[in-house]
Amino acid sequence: TSRETYFRSCVDFVSDAVRYADGRLNDRTTGFIMRFYLFVYYFGASVPTSGWPFIRDDYLLSDEIGDSIVGVYLPGGAPQAAAIALREFVSIMLASIRTLKEPEGDFLSDTGNAEDEMNSVEKQPGKITSDAAETAIDKVDLANYTQLALYQIHRSGGSELFWHDMINQCGMGLFGSNESSNQMAIHANIISFAILASFIKIASGKVRIISKNADPVPRDVASKLLSLELLFHFIKMWHAAVYPEDTVTCTEERDLFEPTIRTEMNDTKATTTMVYLIRRMVVPTMLSNTSASIEDCRVYQRVLRITSHLWCNSYYRRKMKVDLAILIEHFVLKILCLGPQINPSNGSFDDGTIPIASGEMPSLLNQQLAVLEELKVWFSNPKAALDLYVNYDSPEEMLPSAYCKLLNKLIEALCTLGEKCATIVSDHGRFASISASPKKSTPLRKESDMAQVREAALGMRNMCFDVIALVVKSMMDCSENLQQNQHHLLHSQSDSFDIGQSFSNEMSPPLAMLGVAED
Repeated sequence: TSRETYFRSCVDFVSDAVRYADGRLNDRTTGFIMRFYLFVYYFGASVPTSGWPFIRDDYLLSDEIGDSIVGVYLPGGAPQAAAIALREFVSIMLASIRTLKEPEGDFLSDTGNAEDEMNSVEKQPGKITSDAAETAIDKVDLANYTQLALYQIHRSGGSELFWHDMINQCGMGLFGSNESSNQMAIHANIISFAILASFIKIASGKVRIISKNADPVPRDVASKLLSLELLFHFIKMWHAAVYPEDTVTCTEERDLFEPTIRTEMNDTKATTTMVYLIRRMVVPTMLSNTSASIEDCRVYQRVLRITSHLWCNSYYRRKMKVDLAILIEHFVLKILCLGPQINPSNGSFDDGTIPIASGEMPSLLNQQLAVLEELKVWFSNPKAALDLYVNYDSPEEMLPSAYCKLLNKLIEALCTLGEKCATIVSDHGRFASISASPKKSTPLRKESDMAQVREAALGMRNMCFDVIALVVKSMMDCSENLQQNQHHLLHSQSDSFDIGQSFSNEMSPPLAMLGVAED
């Protein structure tokens, strides 16, 4: 029989072993380490308690606690140590991609044969046709292996067999086709894919309900929360490992008109494949957790956190344009369009969960407040509002109509929500239900309820105005920076050319592209 008192020592030992090995482990050992950490975590999460990992409004993998757990007191004991060690394990395994990254010249032509290929014009049409055929075949194989991975994820089965299939079938098919690449780099990408698939399989699980008291199973809730946090950590650390020089977020300053060609040219086949996997696997998993996000605000906060990171990261924002439109439409706009959710009769518990067996529509007040807080982070950088307009509101974009005018819809939803909150404040606690039905719109009798509703409406109204002000300020800053860049370009061009030369009778190409009229 296993003894709980030995769990923490075992977790510390495995964590030290992984750290000293620097992630250089064989495939089976890597799978054993992941399953061991999850076993210890599930062992502690199977007992319903009010402590960790069921702390209210707190992330399990808080940034305040570092990756190293040796000699650190943790209130959650061995289960919390196992969760933090699992996060450190993911960081170590993804860091190996940085040291074993494929050379950027894999997709470039050989410099020694460049002149011969340019001279032989007859070979160019055949080479173009061959490259196009190989690219099409690679895309078909990528889609097929991704679909096979999704089938294995949603199929019930043993964890060891699943890990074997992800390594030897799907992983080798996705990353092992390029025999000329570094074999250690291929192995690192395969392990990273298997880790991602494992987290997606855990996050795709449903939260079961105990039939006696209609409470969710504690292990299922803890598993859902941890898997979503690990997905967020994986997405963040993978980008940091592949592009360590491109880690600017929405809260950091950056040139609004900095070109992104440099990052695009550094993409390799492995990075392109991993981004495709994130699009095809992570986004559907987040959408499948919609019902869990409504029932539990903690799940919604973690889903929104992933969406926010994908949007605030410039690399993911360029690669996942339509996917981000779907996520914003689903998890942001629809929540804001419901109207102020401050009806205490449909009230939620203190931790954000709802009584599932009540049969009523839950109050999504906590979800709406979380969206408004996240929108403040989005628009703290002026480039976010500009990107949202250029990519989704510009008439030149060829996107489905449902995902166009996102900035316009967002402003409209914020204004409508603010107006409804102002009406509630003016009526001293009167509120409107989601369906705006007169039968459900009953006056509150208790003064405490009236004060609570009024304060909630007042706070939500102020948050709506804060977000609208940030959007307006962002657009004004973008306009000012654009004018400054044009003015600087005009001065630099006037200093570069001699007025007495032949350029005096015609406008220079840079000025023509700016649309400046000739004097």
